[in-house]
Amino acid sequence: MRKFYLFLAAVLLMLAPPPARADSPTALSIGIVDVNRIIQEQPEYQQYSQQYMDERKKLFDPGKAKTSAQFKNVLVQRRNEIQEAEEKWGKIKQQFIVDITTRIQKASDQVMKDKKLDFVLMDAPWYPGAPLHQSGAVDITTDVLLALKNQK
Repeated sequence: MRKFYLFLAAVLLMLAPPPARADSPTALSIGIVDVNRIIQEQPEYQQYSQQYMDERKKLFDPGKAKTSAQFKNVLVQRRNEIQEAEEKWGKIKQQFIVDITTRIQKASDQVMKDKKLDFVLMDAPWYPGAPLHQSGAVDITTDVLLALKNQK
């Protein structure tokens, strides 16, 4: 349902006439947050990514296998380990997304109040969206990143 409302807001922004001048009493001030950028700049995300890649490197290490058939046998033997690792990292990723989304929402609310914005749109990879940056929205991603640093 949340995705539907975000999609509907994006469609309405695309269909709306160009924003009124800033000094107009009917002008809406819209902020936009690039959630993907914020996630990638988080130290926890970088740490998890490195740990994930290190574990995958170990699991997919050919070891003493010299031919592709031998390597295939190694992968077959490690199938359960690989599956368990993927499930583990999937859960870690999901929990991280839930936690960071909550923190981003709180920081965005604070920036919205500080900048006196009418509303803020989240541009996230898991929300289908329109070209929000072309809608006249102000990019507040850097402000949200600073607010997140101040939350800690």
